Amino acid sequence: MNAYKTKETWDFLNINCTVLCNRGFYKEAEEIAVKALQVAKTDFGPDDIHVTISLNNLAVIACYKEEWTRAETCARQALAANIKARGINHTESGNCLSTLAYIHNHLGRKDAAASLYRWALEIREQTLGPDHPAIAVNRENLSDCLA
Repeated sequence: MNAYKTKETWDFLNINCTVLCNRGFYKEAEEIAVKALQVAKTDFGPDDIHVTISLNNLAVIACYKEEWTRAETCARQALAANIKARGINHTESGNCLSTLAYIHNHLGRKDAAASLYRWALEIREQTLGPDHPAIAVNRENLSDCLA
């Protein structure tokens, strides 16, 4: 498969996964996310950002399904893959840290969650800029965690 077709296929799967997840069809979203992860690993390689995003998507879906152990495992795998490929100071690392923080917060690990939210916020401010809309979400998540 050529690179364009592979990217197009992954994008299609990822968009459909997001739509299904947003509509509450978590089982179906997970099935598509698994396919997207397979495409990413096979066609882009294990250290590609598409793998990181796919793993983080699986973590988010597991959160919606309240499968916290699986969510944490996927979030940690996503973070590790992204750090290996791009380093910790990459915007996607901040996204993975934020997902991991959400999981810790939900499980009552407030100190760990706050620390991860701060770290994610620092990375995302550096990579996206302080006025990016995602930064407001990061700040709100940290504030909610500390409340």
